[in-house]
Amino acid sequence: LEHARPDHPAWDIVKLRTEVWPHQPAAEHAFRQGYGPLPLERTLERLCWLHALQTRTWGRDHADASAVAVGERALLHLIARRSPG
Repeated sequence: LEHARPDHPAWDIVKLRTEVWPHQPAAEHAFRQGYGPLPLERTLERLCWLHALQTRTWGRDHADASAVAVGERALLHLIARRSPG
């Protein structure tokens, strides 16, 4: 996706999961149909939290309201997924 650097193999999936799929569930279904097995759920979940926190922090440190908003949306989505009902 956007960054060209060595990262965890699941990092691009994390960005899709936190920034795209919450608003486009059909895109997630299509991706899963064509991609094959995903990394362990536990790994993805932890990386999603890390991505959300890093993005929000980077946005605050660099006065980038857009990055703050992306991080906060991801955090809210992750919190909602953990909450029962």
